[in-house]
Amino acid sequence: MIKRRLVWLGVAAALTAAFFALRSDRAVMNAVNSAALAVKRVLAAICSPVRFSVGEVVVGLAVLAALVFIVCAVVAVIKNKGSRLRTLGKRALLAVDVLLTVVVIFNFTLGASYYADGFAEREGITPRGGTVEELRALTAEFTGLVNAYAGGVPRDEMGRMDVSADEIIDRAKGIYGAAEREFPSLVGPERRAKKIIFSRAMSALGYTGVYIPFTGEANVNVDFPAAYLPDTVAHELAHQRGVASEDEANFAAIVSALTSGDPVYEYSGALSAWSELGRALYGYDREAYFELYRELDPGAQADIVAANEYWAAFASPVSEASEAVYDSFLKGYGETNGVKTYGMVVGLLLAYYG
Repeated sequence: MIKRRLVWLGVAAALTAAFFALRSDRAVMNAVNSAALAVKRVLAAICSPVRFSVGEVVVGLAVLAALVFIVCAVVAVIKNKGSRLRTLGKRALLAVDVLLTVVVIFNFTLGASYYADGFAEREGITPRGGTVEELRALTAEFTGLVNAYAGGVPRDEMGRMDVSADEIIDRAKGIYGAAEREFPSLVGPERRAKKIIFSRAMSALGYTGVYIPFTGEANVNVDFPAAYLPDTVAHELAHQRGVASEDEANFAAIVSALTSGDPVYEYSGALSAWSELGRALYGYDREAYFELYRELDPGAQADIVAANEYWAAFASPVSEASEAVYDSFLKGYGETNGVKTYGMVVGLLLAYYG
């Protein structure tokens, strides 16, 4: 048993080393990413008929299995008084084998996509900077779009968008139709996004959604205010369609929502774009930001306030630590700006709409 584990340890370590050694070879990464996308689409097709997230169940069982493994390992070490070091070594070897196996699978299913041709590169879009005036002008343009769409969505007594998570997910069918015609690399099978059962816990960690490559599923947090949920669904579906980087997935989500023909998605896409542009404008010209904010439809203002209040309630060392871990992960896989890549969607918006 130990010999087999050592053999696999060597194989897994070699595969991991080979991946990182070849990650700068774009042709190899493109080939691996293409094969992986085909596999993930098969996995997504298998999981698609199930309404719940298979990936969430797998992750939950994995966490439970890890806890059971740790407890059993501690008990075994305590019991085997005469060979505690050997027992500990065997358990540690098994743990390392499992961890390296997960790394190998992850590198194949998702890691390679960070080093392959990106969405913007495939479609010939070059993110660009702009003057403060250009940023203000584009934010003003999206202020008009938000106001045009704000009256077309149901609202509660507080003026906030009021559409259930199930309806939002159901309405996502076909939202990439026009975007596929504009950007052929977005073409892919139609799959339903999955609701995360432990959405509240995801909010505590600061996540609105997650694409799980092991099952090919697009998963969304359904606990936060509804106005931004359609854009989040479109974002995770973009990952499912082969868009790896976060800024490009944000851009694809906004474009698909705005061209979907669905009023709920059009409004959410416009509001999300406004929020991205407004955040950038705020950093350069606060007076211009507040001027445009005051021009927004009262319902849109209510949605922005609701989202800000919601996420402010989850500000904690846990969410900060979660962001730091994800930042390190992104940087480790070639996203040199880490979590800041989420803000780089502004460069794509300026290039496409500016």
